[in-house]
Amino acid sequence: MPIGADVSINLYGSETGPDAAAVHALQEFTAIFESLVPKLAEALYSLFQPYIEALSLRDAESPAQLWHLVRLDMIAVVGPGHIEFVFGLAQEGVWDDAMLNVQIKQGVIVKTWLDD
Repeated sequence: MPIGADVSINLYGSETGPDAAAVHALQEFTAIFESLVPKLAEALYSLFQPYIEALSLRDAESPAQLWHLVRLDMIAVVGPGHIEFVFGLAQEGVWDDAMLNVQIKQGVIVKTWLDD
């Protein structure tokens, strides 16, 4: 999976800076990110599957294949143990404004949605 040229990282906190728990949560998720890849790929594939044929994405016939066609654009730690990832399509010119969102709490995917 390509990483976006600029990955936005949003941490909850106050005007003086991010909350220490948010920084810790980001560090924890960074450490376990690779172990989440199969779950993330499956969630993204399930979310995006209805659009694959319409966009002629022939190289997205499985979660693993789709994983290589997305890029990570944003990580948001929105609470203790609660993180959201925003992915876009890595190929320019193919639904450039699509945002595939995955919300994780305590290491479990709890919600996915597509923003256009």
